[in-house]
Amino acid sequence: MNPIILLDDEANILYTLRLFLEDEGYIVATFSQGTEALDYLRTHPYPHIIITDYLMPGMKGDEFLDRAHTEFAAIHHCYLLIAARPPSQMPAEFIASLTSWQVPYIQKPFDIFDLLKQIGACQASP
Repeated sequence: MNPIILLDDEANILYTLRLFLEDEGYIVATFSQGTEALDYLRTHPYPHIIITDYLMPGMKGDEFLDRAHTEFAAIHHCYLLIAARPPSQMPAEFIASLTSWQVPYIQKPFDIFDLLKQIGACQASP
């Protein structure tokens, strides 16, 4: 089971998702800023499932994903994006990047069991 990195600036989302995912047997590292998560990945380079929010202060999810894809291209991380905005309200170039990177888009509020299905799909992918 791959460890999960959870990146969101909302403390209640981090807390709730971490507890739920740990109850499901996952090891979860939480971060409220993209720079913290990138630093963690530099010292913990093994494959992770990375769930990131889009709209965060400092480094938005698109910048985090771009930097992570560039810096850790040799490591098979599985990325999931969660966002409050519908895809139609996101920059078109970002949606195109998600498609080319094969990053699923999960809109808030979401069903936790749908998130678990996406996590399961990540684990099943090579």
